Amino acid sequence: MDIRDNFREIANELSVHHGLFSMMWQLGRPEITDAVDTAAVGFDNTGACVKFMFNPDFMEKLDLHDACFVVAHECLHVILGHGKRLKGLYPSVANIAADITINEMLTGGFGFNPSPVIADTMCVRKSVFSPEKLPSIQANREFEYYYSKIMEDATIVELISSGEGMSPLDDHSQLPDNLPQEIKDMIEKMSQEEVKNLDQHLKPGDSDAYQWVKATLKPKPKEDWRKVIKNWTIKEFREKKKTQWKVLDRRFAAIQKTLPKVVIPSIGPIEEKLGARIDMTFFMDISGSCVHQSQKFFAAAKTIPQDKFIISAFAFNTGIIPVNISADKLPEGGGTAFHQLEEHCLKQKVYPSTVFVLTDGYGTDVKPKHPERWHIFLTEECRTNFPEGCNFYEFKDFHGNT
Repeated sequence: MDIRDNFREIANELSVHHGLFSMMWQLGRPEITDAVDTAAVGFDNTGACVKFMFNPDFMEKLDLHDACFVVAHECLHVILGHGKRLKGLYPSVANIAADITINEMLTGGFGFNPSPVIADTMCVRKSVFSPEKLPSIQANREFEYYYSKIMEDATIVELISSGEGMSPLDDHSQLPDNLPQEIKDMIEKMSQEEVKNLDQHLKPGDSDAYQWVKATLKPKPKEDWRKVIKNWTIKEFREKKKTQWKVLDRRFAAIQKTLPKVVIPSIGPIEEKLGARIDMTFFMDISGSCVHQSQKFFAAAKTIPQDKFIISAFAFNTGIIPVNISADKLPEGGGTAFHQLEEHCLKQKVYPSTVFVLTDGYGTDVKPKHPERWHIFLTEECRTNFPEGCNFYEFKDFHGNT
């Protein structure tokens, strides 16, 4: 394939594996040249443009997915700082060791599945080390680890030196010594999801470039979890005002039928919560690890304007215990039963407008009549007892939770 004619298709395919690959590819310029046997990556004199170099005969053998694998392979050499780290080492061995790390990262971490054209010739642990040695060779390690393991095996070194052993996928001679500023700037602009994914899979190595990348991966700022409750109260109060103009008293039915465009306010008997304040219910799991989060959870209720909202607060284990939100202490201990929370809601004259629950998620099953009104703050990652229609929040993702 002519990689220049498929520039956009390659960018789209790379973005499936990670946005950084796609961004680096679009930053660069593909070159078809006989100066390299297979492929290589480098930068222009200013360091601002990535040069992806491909041998035309090599590229003719590849389909779109294999071409993307080669591009991503080149990107990782740059990101992991291999240009600087390979210097001073036995070149042929270092090149193969670097390829082991990258090829196994691409297939094991970034979801690539190269065809036999690439897979049958690329350097991985299984293709470099003998079956007897292989069980002792660790996976997901930095290239320096594989370099030392190869250098310990005279047989492998001899094969590599003679050219009869495995050879690297690409030419490493033009790799930059440092992570170019353009790539650094690109990483800083990455989305939090891309950052998390990159951080998860870029584990091998302890290079300056990788450490720089790690330092750039800024954690997502934690929100104040009480903001979730505040935002809901504002939204609900606005919706309540709109709804009051839509709920029609029976006495105005004839007028509305005759004059459908006339908006008539509701003044007859309607649901109590629309006629006055909006009700909301707090349930605090006081069993096990949850009890220590109780004061923080109920502190959020104190921030809600009580002239507009009816706040009902309860502690619960296998029973439900009314709680005064102004109190400083809560009961603690016991098991956990969620089904009783729904039973409590159904017994009310009007089903609560919203239900806030803080729990570790372990207890009995519950099937709310209105799951969309349930907001579950989880101290542990357990949702199995609640239906998917509920709103879930990981308590650890919010500050003020410790």
